[in-house]
Amino acid sequence: MKTELIHMEDSVVKDAIQFISYVRPNLAEGIKSVEDYNSGGGFIHLFLQLKDDRIFSFHHMENPKSLRCWISEISFKSYKSIDDYIIDEDGFGHEPDKDNYDNRYWSMTDE
Repeated sequence: MKTELIHMEDSVVKDAIQFISYVRPNLAEGIKSVEDYNSGGGFIHLFLQLKDDRIFSFHHMENPKSLRCWISEISFKSYKSIDDYIIDEDGFGHEPDKDNYDNRYWSMTDE
């Protein structure tokens, strides 16, 4: 189901983990897996599966080598894998429809 892998630079992944540490310090420890890809439509995505099996998603709208403008969210429920989150009809792309979204969503820009 995933499309083109883009292999973000390690510095971008480190910046994403640092951001998680800032917004939810207890979730930054024990990240199980990291995947990134381009789903089309001008968005680059970075997914981190957390130790509680929820998915922390970063959605970038421009250059994947910079954290200049990110939207991030934590999945409402847990998943066995990042792939399961992406293909679940109730997962990736449907987080705004779930409870407590305002407390699971962040946006940032360094402009």
